[in-house]
Amino acid sequence: MLKRKLAVAIGLGLAAVVVAASAACGGAQSADPEGDEASHAGGEPDVVIDVSLKNLRFTPDAVEVRQVRRSR
Repeated sequence: MLKRKLAVAIGLGLAAVVVAASAACGGAQSADPEGDEASHAGGEPDVVIDVSLKNLRFTPDAVEVRQVRRSR
């Protein structure tokens, strides 16, 4: 009986983790860049940053950007 209760508790815990992870991922994004807040009228990026992964580390490990406010 104790094993059954433990199995049910573990199952509910795993289900809660899956639900929380799914909620954290957010919704699907459209492939249409016209509605994307990050895109701009030029269509081409101002800067391209090459990021690589080796031994579970990103290079560069940090990228700083400044926020540009646009009038609507």
